[in-house]
Amino acid sequence: MTIDFLSAALTLMERGWLAIPLVNDSNGFPKRPITDDWTNLTLTEDTIRSLPWPNAMGLGIVLGPAAGNLAVLDIDHPGLAELLLPLLDTRAVRTIRKRGHIYVKEYLPSRSTAFDVLWEG
Repeated sequence: MTIDFLSAALTLMERGWLAIPLVNDSNGFPKRPITDDWTNLTLTEDTIRSLPWPNAMGLGIVLGPAAGNLAVLDIDHPGLAELLLPLLDTRAVRTIRKRGHIYVKEYLPSRSTAFDVLWEG
């Protein structure tokens, strides 16, 4: 099955989100941007169409101001993601590794921050 990442990226553009093509990382997961200057891209149809979609193994969404201050909370525990995601009243998805992403819009964009949450001991 071939996935039309370009069409998906154009659909996401209609939501105000900038999608970029991804290739596999060293663990074999599509998590690495193909384009080195992805942080400087702007949300236009020309930009999206200019990206190397035929080489894509996945699709990523650029967060922050390029996406109207879209932000993501990563849930890196499969069990916690399975419990939380069905309870949420916001956009949330399961990732390829059965973890979770919770999408929110921020009033002002924040810096990326990592923190640990203790769950089930």
